[in-house]
Amino acid sequence: MTPNTDEKTFIIWDKKFEIGIPVIDEQHRQLVLLTNDFYKELMNYKKMELPKWEPQLMQALKKCTDYVLVHFNAEEKLMQYCNYEHFLEHKKAHNEFTAKVLETANNFNNANFTTALNFVKFLYQWILEHIGYEDKKYVPDLKEYLESTK
Repeated sequence: MTPNTDEKTFIIWDKKFEIGIPVIDEQHRQLVLLTNDFYKELMNYKKMELPKWEPQLMQALKKCTDYVLVHFNAEEKLMQYCNYEHFLEHKKAHNEFTAKVLETANNFNNANFTTALNFVKFLYQWILEHIGYEDKKYVPDLKEYLESTK
């Protein structure tokens, strides 16, 4: 799957991203939506050839980075509840991603268009690989845990 670069939607939600846990699937959809919002603002900036980053673009980036933290917190709690065997590895991946996202956000005023576009591509790759593959690994443990609490 390649990114859709029609300047409206960068990532098209696909059922293959779903893991079967409604709360997490909804959060993943929200991450895709926020990434798309950031992409749209970036394309608007390019189209208008503005001399500096616009507040709308910075706000879209902030919403995206803030939501990543909310989502990871929720997902990690679920993995801890079900005693997911590879929790520490998964958390490490989250921490590395968070560090990259926060570094980019904190240095965004110094970024150029290419750097910003590469960041959106990084988000796309994360969604494709992490949500599409890594997150599915904890699903059996979580479903077993949820069944046992009924």
